[in-house]
Amino acid sequence: MPSNEKELKNKKSCSNCAYAMPTDSATTSYRCGYSYYMQPAVTRKQERMDTYPEVAHDANCGHWSDHVQSILE
Repeated sequence: MPSNEKELKNKKSCSNCAYAMPTDSATTSYRCGYSYYMQPAVTRKQERMDTYPEVAHDANCGHWSDHVQSILE
């Protein structure tokens, strides 16, 4: 694996965020699913993909996580 690929994998960015939702409906190929994952699992309902904001693979925000919080933790 080239060094720049390793750096991208270790960097906190949308491409390796647990909340990122890969999709064909975004020009960037990613949408942020933070609002989806913050709903209780029992009542969670996915909306149309265009309701989730498009994000670039190298973007980041304060919601970044490497795993989705669950009630089992």
